[in-house]
Amino acid sequence: MTDRRIDNQTLSSLRFDGAPVVVTGAGAGIGRACCEVLADLDATILAVDFNDEILNEITDAVAYGENPRAYVADVSSEQSVQALAAQISRDFGSVAGVINVAGTNDNTSFRVLKFDQWNHILATNLSSIFLMTREFLPMVESQHGSFVNIASTYGLVGVRNNTSYCASKAGVINLTRQIATEVGSSGVRANSVCPGPTLTPRRQRSFDEGRANRHEAEQRTLLGRMADPLEIARVVAFLASGAASYITGATIVVDGGQLAFIGPHD
Repeated sequence: MTDRRIDNQTLSSLRFDGAPVVVTGAGAGIGRACCEVLADLDATILAVDFNDEILNEITDAVAYGENPRAYVADVSSEQSVQALAAQISRDFGSVAGVINVAGTNDNTSFRVLKFDQWNHILATNLSSIFLMTREFLPMVESQHGSFVNIASTYGLVGVRNNTSYCASKAGVINLTRQIATEVGSSGVRANSVCPGPTLTPRRQRSFDEGRANRHEAEQRTLLGRMADPLEIARVVAFLASGAASYITGATIVVDGGQLAFIGPHD
């Protein structure tokens, strides 16, 4: 017979009991999905995005839970992140976690990649995580919370015409390990998640505009389909929660078997 006390304890460890959690790139895709799942687990959502038009909708969206807060910030900018951290510190004092989702891509071969393109991708995808971790660490330490950083399966392999993206996501993976190494003694955890092909609005636009082929993306996985952003967000929420209290410095691949699969062949 199942011990209900164990079940209840397990479920309660997944919940945030109103504690604030910061999510960058919160306006769409995996970021929005993370907000939805965390809100379901009773986190107070502090949604960060550079797009103020998207953020204007957050406080009215049921998906973001009760009393969400929206902040406009460019997380690739040191000054902007410092101002964001100062504002959230004034508003809440401490946070239970920071979910770093904000990112972008540039499908360009290194042969023709311009230096400013390279710098833009690395600033958005990688430097932003350094900045968010450094500035928010005191607030996370006070709650013995955690950082969860969105990397990519492309941070674990090479992919043609994705020079800056692959390099930046590989950096996210090892930066996360380094963060975990430096903050573990204070009870703070840091983990990264590597999504595989995920049907975000940005990915859907690339299919609609003929810049990518959905069938090819699906056939690169063992499950033969793309992930729903919520499938990534559930793993993120688990890692951010107390249910993952002994997981730190880990890289969790959520890819439908993409990296385990060499692809169709005769």
